[in-house]
Amino acid sequence: MSVGTEERVVAAAPRPARTAAALAREERALAAPIAWLLIGGVALSAAIVAAGLLVLLITDQTGYHNVFSPSLVTRPDTADFPTAPGGILRGALEGRAFALIELGLLVLIATPVLRVAASVLVFLHAGDRLYATVTTLVLALLLVSIFWIR
Repeated sequence: MSVGTEERVVAAAPRPARTAAALAREERALAAPIAWLLIGGVALSAAIVAAGLLVLLITDQTGYHNVFSPSLVTRPDTADFPTAPGGILRGALEGRAFALIELGLLVLIATPVLRVAASVLVFLHAGDRLYATVTTLVLALLLVSIFWIR
């Protein structure tokens, strides 16, 4: 055998299989950022809702006029508080109590959606195309149900 042939044989040799412990470490390393995303999202949501409740307790004002009007039961279109994300964000930036509480709830709802999006990236990084594809489909269904279906 010539020297060039030996190099090709060595290069074509299969890589040693990873041990179970190495796979477990890699899996934990990939799962840790997702866990922190969930913890951070819930903590941020709780902090925003608490800030809204604090503003409500201090000012005794919701930030909107007829929030507790009995007509809201029969005619919800007469609501004075925001129901769209843009209005909620504007109200929260103005320091309105109900808008802050609503923003906290939006953050809480967005947290698992962000977790699914992060999972797509984790699966792509790990080279798992099947799970990345399935998770992308789940993410697409979530986004369609949130933004498109009324």
